[in-house]
Amino acid sequence: MEKVLSITDRIEDKKRQKQIKSNRNKFDAVQRLLQCGSCHFKCAMCGRHAEEGESSNSDKKLQTEFRLCESCGAEFEDYIRISEKKVSPHDVFWHNREWLEMWSCWVAYQRSLNRFRKSLNMTQLPDNECT
Repeated sequence: MEKVLSITDRIEDKKRQKQIKSNRNKFDAVQRLLQCGSCHFKCAMCGRHAEEGESSNSDKKLQTEFRLCESCGAEFEDYIRISEKKVSPHDVFWHNREWLEMWSCWVAYQRSLNRFRKSLNMTQLPDNECT
């Protein structure tokens, strides 16, 4: 009985393939967003090309979560320290409320992209290069 194919799964798969074909341009845009957003050769914040091992994140957890260049890594570490109330937010003049909000939104956006990339619908796509 284990070798019997589920007709429901096959129908769903065909329907998904048909939907992808009809919305190819939209799908291509989403796929580029996900691929470029997870590129290991550029900074996730500014997009600057990053050489292997260039990431300045001293915290290993941060280093694995986001790929950042040296400058953005330093700013992100400042954001973490300020948001955790470990240092004063006014050490640098641009570290203001809007700067904190910008980093907070960026982190939420990156984490949302990662959740979407790992969602069931995205992982079931054929030729899914969004890993």
